[in-house]
Amino acid sequence: MTESILNFPSKSLNLSVLGGEVMKFIVCPSCGEDIVIKDLYEGVEIQCELCSSVLIYEDGKFILLDTNEEFNPEDLEKDFSESEEEEYEDEFDYDEYDRYYEE
Repeated sequence: MTESILNFPSKSLNLSVLGGEVMKFIVCPSCGEDIVIKDLYEGVEIQCELCSSVLIYEDGKFILLDTNEEFNPEDLEKDFSESEEEEYEDEFDYDEYDRYYEE
């Protein structure tokens, strides 16, 4: 029996809807590249387009075939929070930038 991504508990998967299509964004554990998952069910194989690593979804976890390492979906979830962007902006000293270019 295959269970679609739509039936997974919302606490474990952060879903995005683009153009009427439900998608899940994760990060490749090998290279850090974004991976888009359009369908998630037991036994599905997901391949990273950048490094060609293969993940299999079994028992609610992703298994990296290269190393047999297991990952929880929450650990690989792509974080779209604005807090990262705000932290980056706070690190930049605009006053120092202005002083440099005024001279």
